[in-house]
Amino acid sequence: MPATRAQRQKFLEMQRILFKEKTNHITRTIKEERFTIEDDHKDYHDAFVNNRSVDFGILMCLTTRKKIHIIAYEALKKMRNYDDNVDISRLRKLVNVHKHQLLKSGTSHHAVNVKFYDDMVDAIDQNLNWLRVIKI
Repeated sequence: MPATRAQRQKFLEMQRILFKEKTNHITRTIKEERFTIEDDHKDYHDAFVNNRSVDFGILMCLTTRKKIHIIAYEALKKMRNYDDNVDISRLRKLVNVHKHQLLKSGTSHHAVNVKFYDDMVDAIDQNLNWLRVIKI
């Protein structure tokens, strides 16, 4: 038996509510991580500017992470307001650059960071695709 228009509208409204909850959760997670990264970046940057011994590779990794989180946060804010005009192609490129930076730096937490950033991009991409489905 086909769904009536009222049932479809009710279903879409429930999906929008669930979408907003999921988007808010992802946004909070990225925002918390972003503040930590910005603090670390500021410390490394200040040390570098003041000619203190700083691993330049770590500073570059933190700079890339900072950019990734800014782009992700802005994209999620748009999506939270049901705006599907979001381009995450630069986000994907920066994540790939960051994965290569981590590989070159030889960090012991490479696998954990790669999984986190791959999962983050996948979640944002999935969220964007779902928004396009439920948007009228």
